[in-house]
Amino acid sequence: MSSSNYILQEILPDQVAEVAHFLENLPSGGKIGLNLYRRPSFFDALEVEGTQSEVWAVRETQSNTIAGVVLFHTKKVHIQGQEYLMGIVGSLRVLPEHRGGRTMRLFLKLLKDWLHRSGIHFAISSVFSDNKEGNALFEHEGSYLPIRRKLGIYRTAFYNPRYLSRLKSEVTDIEIVPGSQYTTEQLLDIFYTLNHGHDLVPAYHPQQLKHGTELLKGINTEHAWVARSSGKAVAMLCLWNQSAFRAWQVQAYPAALRILRTPINLMANAQKMPTLPGMHNAIEYGQIALAGYSDVQAFLHLLKLSGQLATRKKWHSIALGSFTHASDFETLPRKQYSFHNNIYFIGVHNDDIYRKLRHLYLELGSL
Repeated sequence: MSSSNYILQEILPDQVAEVAHFLENLPSGGKIGLNLYRRPSFFDALEVEGTQSEVWAVRETQSNTIAGVVLFHTKKVHIQGQEYLMGIVGSLRVLPEHRGGRTMRLFLKLLKDWLHRSGIHFAISSVFSDNKEGNALFEHEGSYLPIRRKLGIYRTAFYNPRYLSRLKSEVTDIEIVPGSQYTTEQLLDIFYTLNHGHDLVPAYHPQQLKHGTELLKGINTEHAWVARSSGKAVAMLCLWNQSAFRAWQVQAYPAALRILRTPINLMANAQKMPTLPGMHNAIEYGQIALAGYSDVQAFLHLLKLSGQLATRKKWHSIALGSFTHASDFETLPRKQYSFHNNIYFIGVHNDDIYRKLRHLYLELGSL
């Protein structure tokens, strides 16, 4: 099939149904395939992923069907005290039968054009670890991208809330304060203080937290908890339910688990534990967001509290993202599900910004 059989198409809001269906039927990597459903409005859900969102598709002209999709966003972040406009390349997905040089060259051409017209300082891309073609776009020497570096591997893990509620944390003098006792400005000040020294920290605006809009869609001070020691904030997090506009759903179970799901769920029901959801059923989960800590034990205590809250709400899971080199969460219980993304840095003019990056903070739970 010649390259002329593929065309690039920018997807507008009134055309997005086909793209949403396409993405919802290509599961994530991992033993249990999960898919992110952006409903009821695809473009409204994109607000939490970034601003200036663009949705592009590669269309196969003979069948007039979508062969691949990629999303572009921008987000302001802090690096060593300075604010930068970061680009985000996400949801790069191609149907297996169309994975090859022709579609990838079209995506590469589109990416290079976007890098230079979007006004960003640099970009990152998040690619499922088992997406060979997507990873090759950033790793292959012949890709002709300006500058690209692999930042690391990011893991999104889903935990059973009841197990988290039983976490043991070695704290004795911790005071837990609900976020409603703070103003939005105070909470964000705590967040940035706890993440001082981290790079790629999102630049949130108090109005976003106050009204639960844009990057913090559906979240407010009532979802936040702060741990204090001797009157000083040493940890914080928000437990964020995104189900009103985004939901992870099970797309595929391995063969053995499909057979064992019924007896597993019978035992789970007997123990009043979350069950394994059916195929294409949404997972009711809480996302850990606006996280920061100077005392890991205090943060683990907040995770324990989150587990207790989610258990009372009968949520199925709590999602927590972290770079795999982070050792602070090794004591957490066994995961229900997890998947890994390779994170790439893409320079626009040079790699000066890449050289500044040290301790990374990246909330991929909203990507």
